[in-house]
Amino acid sequence: MNKFFDIDKPVSINEPLHLALGMFDGVHEGHSKVIQTAIGEAKKLKGKSAVLTFWPHPSKILSPSASVPLMLDLNAKTQRLDSQGLDYTFLKTFTSEFSTMSAEEFLPYLKTKLPTLSALYVGENFAFGKGRSGNLESLTASGKKIGIKVIGLKRKEYLGKAISSTRIREAIVKGKIKEANSMLGFKYFAKGTVVKGKQLGRTIGFPTLNIKWTSEISILRGVYMVLVSDEESTASIQGIANFGSRPTLNENTPEELLEVHTLETPPWTTGHILKVEFCEFIREEQIFASIDLLKEQIETDKAKAIRLFTQL
Repeated sequence: MNKFFDIDKPVSINEPLHLALGMFDGVHEGHSKVIQTAIGEAKKLKGKSAVLTFWPHPSKILSPSASVPLMLDLNAKTQRLDSQGLDYTFLKTFTSEFSTMSAEEFLPYLKTKLPTLSALYVGENFAFGKGRSGNLESLTASGKKIGIKVIGLKRKEYLGKAISSTRIREAIVKGKIKEANSMLGFKYFAKGTVVKGKQLGRTIGFPTLNIKWTSEISILRGVYMVLVSDEESTASIQGIANFGSRPTLNENTPEELLEVHTLETPPWTTGHILKVEFCEFIREEQIFASIDLLKEQIETDKAKAIRLFTQL
């Protein structure tokens, strides 16, 4: 478990510091390449590895009406960073004032906060400073002036194209969950509390766990093959989940719900906090002419999920 610090509060590090730098929304496979390179070099050169990330996303401050929808909240993001094997995680609160810092001022600012900073690791498309005027070339030049090595890493690819947070978000929105998961390096997930529902699923033979969950990303409404677990579980339970407004049962109310029907009796009840991992998209949400037709479709969805789970 690494140590978590606010970059603006003093911290004493004696060893040469190898710092991976970025927003890291999703902490996806491309991000891991940057982070793992920093970790590897730190070990080889007997230094310490760290990451510096930002919160909130700059767009939340600079263009709140058109801000970037994030895949992970701050808690999930720091947990993902912690799993990378770093010695330290540093967080910088992004503010309007910070956004006015010029590209030329940025690296000297980092050096004052982290005096043993020895090397900086970024993606080849990294941009920084006021108006995103700084790039890898200017960062490298700035580093040479104050003795900091800058390593720019070529972006990791999936199916011949660069992995990016934007590309993953687009895949999630389109229901391309397997594609998104391959780029993330883990299964996209929802995490929330089980709440008491109207128990309509139980009346048609498919009891569900109703998860209180909101996402900044507008994931595609429909049925998903999922794995469900809690924080104390050593294994997951297989299931299918419906995300949407239940138009057949609920007269298409605007409220979106995440309902999970597990393939075995779950040990959880109201109040439990569960993690629902999306494995594969099964079908889009649709309206059925009758409850019987809905039940038939759920049976079909369940059978498909069972078949897919045998292929994992």
